[in-house]
Amino acid sequence: MLAKTWHLFGKENAVPLNFGSFAKPIKQTTSLNNFDFVVILFRAVDSNLSFALNDTNCSKYLNSKRNLPADIINGAKDCVSTDVESYFVGSVIPVISDSQINKLITKLSALIRNDVGIASTDKQIFLSLAKTETFSTFLSTVFIYAVQQPNEVLITPSRSDMEAGTDFMDGAASAPCTFDTDSLLLAQMFSRCALCGNPLIRERNNSPVKNYAVVEIFPSQPTPSQTTGLDAVEPPTYPLTSLANKTVVCRAPCEVNYLSAFSLGDYNKLSSRKTAGAKILEATSNIPRVEMETALSDIINNIAARPMV
Repeated sequence: MLAKTWHLFGKENAVPLNFGSFAKPIKQTTSLNNFDFVVILFRAVDSNLSFALNDTNCSKYLNSKRNLPADIINGAKDCVSTDVESYFVGSVIPVISDSQINKLITKLSALIRNDVGIASTDKQIFLSLAKTETFSTFLSTVFIYAVQQPNEVLITPSRSDMEAGTDFMDGAASAPCTFDTDSLLLAQMFSRCALCGNPLIRERNNSPVKNYAVVEIFPSQPTPSQTTGLDAVEPPTYPLTSLANKTVVCRAPCEVNYLSAFSLGDYNKLSSRKTAGAKILEATSNIPRVEMETALSDIINNIAARPMV
């Protein structure tokens, strides 16, 4: 199972559809600075913008170096698509250069086609709208989807970074590692949801399709339900944005529930399964890369049919 997906999400492959990959090419067709442009897009799903924004975090949002504020993600989940489209018509499309519309449609369409994580039905809907006469619907529909995807795309640390002491898993693996982030997290969970145990990678038309989201176990930007549920829990000592605090779950219902219907039991389950999965990789971190991939692939194939406990 893992053998088919190990390199699927490496940086040499297609960029995933998220806020940054969606918004950045549009931003490049406008004369707006990063801050003003991000504000315009965020207001499509959250008119209040009660959280702090500055030039630095807006730049990181556009460059997929930071996940979006919870208010924006939740706003996209709850928004009415026709309202978002009306907003795009009145506030977003007017700042886009008319001469760039066809190029934008082509670029965003390619982004959608190359993202294996988008369900085929969603892909068909997005691409059916990818034409000038339905430009506003295309942009707003894809935007609603993109905002709900993990925006932070982490780059695998180089050997020199590792030797210089750069944290990769905060001590979980001491040897230099060249795994990309998603593959590492998938390996820790045997490519199954860390909460419900359902497979996170499926095959469709002989191609792998991902059905997962990367979540922070102890949230750095907690939703209201997470704030209440973790009131008596001490935050971990390692950085909340580090890989030690991240795992993979299915997009629905587990990611949705962990954000909006949080329970302490789910938090404890993610914590214990993350620890167990990291120990497996730690045990194999001192063997050559090819042998490690083979060993992990064998482990996953042997247990893939078993439910997580």
